Amino acid sequence: MDKVLIVKESSQPDLPLLAVRIWEAVKTNNVQATYRLIVASDVDPNTQYDVVNGEVYHLEDTPRAKDSMSKERKHMDPESCEKIKVSGEPESCWQGCTILHLGCHAGDPVMLELLLQFGADINRQDYHGRTPLHHCILKKNDGLAKYLLKR
Repeated sequence: MDKVLIVKESSQPDLPLLAVRIWEAVKTNNVQATYRLIVASDVDPNTQYDVVNGEVYHLEDTPRAKDSMSKERKHMDPESCEKIKVSGEPESCWQGCTILHLGCHAGDPVMLELLLQFGADINRQDYHGRTPLHHCILKKNDGLAKYLLKR
């Protein structure tokens, strides 16, 4: 007879989506809450997000075709991104980022290890083609960059 050791959470109308709650836990570097939410849900750690005016949305998780049109590639170029142009900071655009990208900004190697243990893709690209390693370098966090390279 199977035993259920962990009660899976379900979406509740009065709470934000589980994917958004995981994003917020990683953003605040709350390892315990991140662990609990990942274990108690079926949320994919490679879910891609978009942040618009401080609001977090999770995007459809569809892989982009390698042979996309040049117009789409130009739109993916960080230099043509309006969010980056307005702020002047490359890390201001979170379009297509995963929680591993965000974890690189939080700067905690324990958080990165947790996300990697639960299947976060170390080579997953955001909307601009940047990997989590690129985000570590943007934040000038050499320790995490070395950690990711070792992994």
